[in-house]
Amino acid sequence: MCGRYALNISGEDLAIEFAAGVKDAGYTPSNWNISPTTVIPFISSNDERGIERSIQTARWGLIPSWAKVALQSPPIRSGKRVLFLTLDDGFGCSDLTFFEDSQQGCAHIIKGNNLIIAKGVIRRTGARGISIRASAAWALDDLYQGWLSEQSNKSNQRALSKLIQ
Repeated sequence: MCGRYALNISGEDLAIEFAAGVKDAGYTPSNWNISPTTVIPFISSNDERGIERSIQTARWGLIPSWAKVALQSPPIRSGKRVLFLTLDDGFGCSDLTFFEDSQQGCAHIIKGNNLIIAKGVIRRTGARGISIRASAAWALDDLYQGWLSEQSNKSNQRALSKLIQ
């Protein structure tokens, strides 16, 4: 169901169930089709032991680490192609610049994927911002599939070695 779920309990009943005070009750008490970006309640602990709890609200959703936000390739006077990529790492946006010398092996990855891991030289651009002169990029799903196959090969080798012994 596309990452959706249902909430069929009122705020008062939720507070009773988790012995929590209601700090922010700005949510719909029941919803059978909660989708990403919907404001939903969550239980928050106000002390280290988790005894004092409260119900607060937040917008539900997920921005994966290093999600591609924007890709631009504006015309440059020199005629060389430069790709400007903005990634969101959960703490803010990071700007990556891919010059022609680094685009050969990764331009198709940058254009065709939304979850990207990049390598480059970091330069601070203000109190909270950074700029990265990127030298390489990999698609996160390709790396994950490679890792899975490597894990599968390792477990197969272990099973084979147990059979041989």
